Amino acid sequence: MISLTAIGFVAVYLFCLFLAFYKHPIFGLYAYLWAFYNHPPGRWWGADLPDLRWSLTAGLITLIAVLLRHTQLNRPSWYSNWAALFLMGFTGWMWMQSMWAVGPLHFEGVILFAKYILLFFLIYATVCDETVLELFGWGHVAGCFIFSWIAFRDPGVRRLETVGGPGVDDSNVLAAHLLTGLAFAGFMFLGTSGKRRWIALGAIPFIMNAIILTQSRGAFIGVLAGGVAAWYLVPSGNRRILYAVAPLALLLFLRLANDQFWQRMDTIKVTGVEEVQEASAKSRIEIVKANWQMFKDHPMGVGYRGNLFLSPQYIAAEFLSGNTGLRAAHNTIMAVLVDAGLPGAVLFTVLIVWVGYTLWQLKRLDKNDLSSSLAIYRAAIGASLMGLLVSGQFLNLFSAEVQIWMVALLASLKDLSFRSVTVQQKTV
Repeated sequence: MISLTAIGFVAVYLFCLFLAFYKHPIFGLYAYLWAFYNHPPGRWWGADLPDLRWSLTAGLITLIAVLLRHTQLNRPSWYSNWAALFLMGFTGWMWMQSMWAVGPLHFEGVILFAKYILLFFLIYATVCDETVLELFGWGHVAGCFIFSWIAFRDPGVRRLETVGGPGVDDSNVLAAHLLTGLAFAGFMFLGTSGKRRWIALGAIPFIMNAIILTQSRGAFIGVLAGGVAAWYLVPSGNRRILYAVAPLALLLFLRLANDQFWQRMDTIKVTGVEEVQEASAKSRIEIVKANWQMFKDHPMGVGYRGNLFLSPQYIAAEFLSGNTGLRAAHNTIMAVLVDAGLPGAVLFTVLIVWVGYTLWQLKRLDKNDLSSSLAIYRAAIGASLMGLLVSGQFLNLFSAEVQIWMVALLASLKDLSFRSVTVQQKTV
């Protein structure tokens, strides 16, 4: 007999897909997020359901809904920004690498990034006004709350490794994903009013607790970096509120952090020559050295996850996994250099520069009376991307899907913000 939970999952999924046609394509993205955060193969009730590509199916149906909607908004094409050009150029380069890729996972990576192009288009095409932008933000916060609730219900005695989501199947990537949900929940609390503000506030402790349970040092530093970006990007009208709630957030964090978390964070420091480093921290240094040598030996890249299969040739046995005898890159830049080579690294650098320049442009729009609500999402997206960039120096976020979400939202926010300022100037 099919469990009631499985029936409920399918009912919500199908209802969202129905609304994608009847109401708005954002509900198709809701179906996608629903399948992402409730990945059936990772749930106990998933055995009661057929082995379908739930997320891919939701994406394709959303694509049909977008194409049928015939949106008449006068906005730039989805491929008219550097983020989309990066994705297309990077995926094209990966196709070329297929001729010499060393690992069996390269074709899987090519398909993954081709899917990311479609996902970027769907988010950009769907998030066409401020209301839909907020709806997507709520979907993301709700999904991170689902992950966090699972962690809260069953925290375990060791560090939280996974809650069953696709692509977030280890503690470090999961924590990096959750830090973006924390940024959105925090700024939705600052920028909304009424019940929405208190709903966002209610999600914050659970998401923060889940990040702490992962005991991810990289994500911890990413959260701090995201806080710095948030201070810069928050609209001036909300800065006083930010100053008021920041100490409360710090107190909440200190209340939730356990001894295991602080013991692991204590390894984030510059150690003397004679001081014994924590084993996993020391191994990261050796892995970076090995990755750099891989890049020098293969400047055109070895293909998606190729660094994993080259690792036994470059890394000492003591730093390899005891289960597989392999070791993946623990740094996003090193992963890009080894896997995608110099051309891929150049494209990745262009993307980072575009993100930074776009956020700077949006910050300058405050002088043109950009609405505080759009500025709030500027801060949420910017803090998320900064957190991912910094945490990615301590873990491999090369193919983390949440980065595609944030970059697509930034591209859409840029269009919404400039259109909003232009319309406001015309009415003055």
